[in-house]
Amino acid sequence: ADFAVWQRGWLQGEQLAAALGWWQEQLRGVPQVLDLPADRPRPATEALRGRHHPVHFDAALTGGLRELSRREQSTRFMLAAALAASLFHRLSGQDRLIVGTLNANRNRIELEPLFGFFLTQLPLAIDLTGDPPFRELLGRVRAVALGAYAHQDLPFGKLVEVMQPERTLGRMPLVQALVQLFDLQAAAVPDPGLSLRLDPVETYDGNTRYDAMFALFEGADTIHGYLEANAEIFDGTTGARMVHLFLAHAAAVAADPTLRLSALPAFPDALRHQVLHEWNDTGDAPSPPSVVEELTSRAARTPRALAWQGDGWSLTYAELAERSHRLAAVLRGLGAGPEVLIGLFLERTAELPVALLGILRTGAAYLPLDTTHPPERRAFVLEDAGAALVLTQERLRSQLPPEIPVLCLDSGAEEIQPIEPIRPIRPIDPATRAYVMYTSGSTGRPKGV
Repeated sequence: ADFAVWQRGWLQGEQLAAALGWWQEQLRGVPQVLDLPADRPRPATEALRGRHHPVHFDAALTGGLRELSRREQSTRFMLAAALAASLFHRLSGQDRLIVGTLNANRNRIELEPLFGFFLTQLPLAIDLTGDPPFRELLGRVRAVALGAYAHQDLPFGKLVEVMQPERTLGRMPLVQALVQLFDLQAAAVPDPGLSLRLDPVETYDGNTRYDAMFALFEGADTIHGYLEANAEIFDGTTGARMVHLFLAHAAAVAADPTLRLSALPAFPDALRHQVLHEWNDTGDAPSPPSVVEELTSRAARTPRALAWQGDGWSLTYAELAERSHRLAAVLRGLGAGPEVLIGLFLERTAELPVALLGILRTGAAYLPLDTTHPPERRAFVLEDAGAALVLTQERLRSQLPPEIPVLCLDSGAEEIQPIEPIRPIRPIDPATRAYVMYTSGSTGRPKGV
C-alpha cells in the first residue's frame, strides 16, 4: 500500500510527462505488432492455450556466449534479447520490432525487504535496420535496455493507456514476444542465518499470454529453459523449429560475432538438410505419364466406357485405343516420327480424336488446320511449317494444296488394317514438340508456336 501511494504521488506533473515522453520517443515509428508467420489464423477472441519447447545451451556454447557478453560489456540478458530479436527479425522480416521483458522493479533499496508484487513489463524497441553485424546489434540492445531500466518506474498499463495501440482480443498490446533470463545461482543461495533450502519447482498451467516467450535459466555451466509458444496459431513443429533456429543463431554468433544478421543461419542444420537434400531429391522422380499412356491405361481398366460422342458417332476407350494404334502403324510406314509435323484437316467427327492420338503415338507433332480459314492461309501455314503429311477426309481434300501428301481417313480406311497383337507403346520423348499452333501474328502474318 505504501508503494502504491508513493507511485501515484510520484507519477504526476513533470515526472509523469518526462517518463511518458521518453517511452513515446523510444516507440515512435516502431510497429506495434510482431507479425510472426503462423500456421493458422489467430482466434478472434482471447485464447490462452500454450505449449512449451525445451531450450538447452550446452557447456561449450554457454561458455562462448558468456565470453562474448564479457567482451562486449553486456549482460547475458542483453545477449539473450539480441538473439531473440535476430530470430524474430528472420522470421517476420521486420527491421524494427518490440521484444518485451519483465522487470522486478525493485530499483530502490527501500523496496528490497518488502514482500509484494512490484513486477513491471518493459517493451524494448529494437532497431535491426541496415543488416548490422551481431555485435553491433548487441550494442543497440544494450543501449535500449539501459534506457528502459532507467525509466522503469512508469507502469506498463499507463504507457498502453496513453499510446492507445490497436487492441484485439487475440493479441497482447505492444508486446507479443518476451525474453526472460533468470540467475539460478543467485536464487539458490538463501540467507545463511536462516535454516532454509530453496528448491525450484517447475509448474505450467498450459496457458500463455504471448505469441512467443523465451524463459531461460542460467546455471553454473549451462543455460536451459523453454520457449512458450501460442498453440492457437503455432503447431508444435513450428515452435520446435524456432528453438532450433534460436540455438543455431547462438552458436553462429558465439563463433563469430562479426557476422551480419543476413549471414546468420536461415535454417537449423537438420531442417536445412531436409529442404536441400530430402525434399529436393528429384533425381529419381518418375516422369508423368503421357496422354497416350493415360489413354492406354484407361482402355485397359474400362474398355467399354464411352470415350467420345458426337454427331451420331461414339467411341469406347477400347475402340479409340485400337484405331489410333492402327493409324500410328500406317503413319510410321509413311515416315512419321519425332519432330515430324503432320497436319490435321478434319471436321469434328470420331476421326479427329483417332487422328490426333495416332500422330502422338508415333512421337510426331500435329498441326491443326481450321476448316473455316481461307485456302491461301492453309497453303501458307503448310509450307511455312514444313508439314510432311495431312490427315483429312475425302470431302475436304480439294481445299488443300495439290502438292501436299494426304491420307483420307474415310476413303483410305483399307490402308488402316487391324494389327494383331497390338504392340507396346513406344516411349515418347517429352523434349520433342507435340504440336504447332499458328496465331495471327502481331503483323497479321501467321506465326507458328
